[in-house]
Amino acid sequence: EEILGKRIFRLEAMQKGIDKSERYLNMVREYETSLVFGAFIKKAVIPEIKLNEEDIKAYYEAHGSEFTYPEMVKLEAIAFKNMKDAETTLEKLKQGDDFNWIRENAEGQADKDEKGVLHFGGDILVVTELPEDLQKTISGVKAGDYRLYAGQEKYYYVLAVRDQTPPRKQTYEEVRESIAKQVFGK
Repeated sequence: EEILGKRIFRLEAMQKGIDKSERYLNMVREYETSLVFGAFIKKAVIPEIKLNEEDIKAYYEAHGSEFTYPEMVKLEAIAFKNMKDAETTLEKLKQGDDFNWIRENAEGQADKDEKGVLHFGGDILVVTELPEDLQKTISGVKAGDYRLYAGQEKYYYVLAVRDQTPPRKQTYEEVRESIAKQVFGK
């Protein structure tokens, strides 16, 4: 169908004389010029450009913040309708109660399907993409910590930090190829 469509389109355009219009001929000339220019760049200019390892390393050092893995956390949460129930649950968890048992049995929980209730679900989250108040709440956490978070929709959350990955700079070897392309482009 695609091949047939192209052939019919071309035949119709030729019958209407589009291939003889000044606009069409200008577009063809511009396209041909760009092809010739591209071929010239590939054969004459690109071979003359030589990247050396020092330039690539210098770019890596100068733009180190661009090559950093962000801090990430894996959170689970129990949502409550009032602060008192959330605080009581947080204390129980700090004393060693089981998170999963509490999630199934704690009093005062918000219905998971209620509008505005946040779902963390144990997913890995990039900290900088979280709401600013939540970022402050989980600042400095490590795996196994519990925190209390007052959400923006009048719900209170007991957060369980299942995993935390601190930010780290990518190694030069990990990003060398992408840096080389950037330096070459410049």
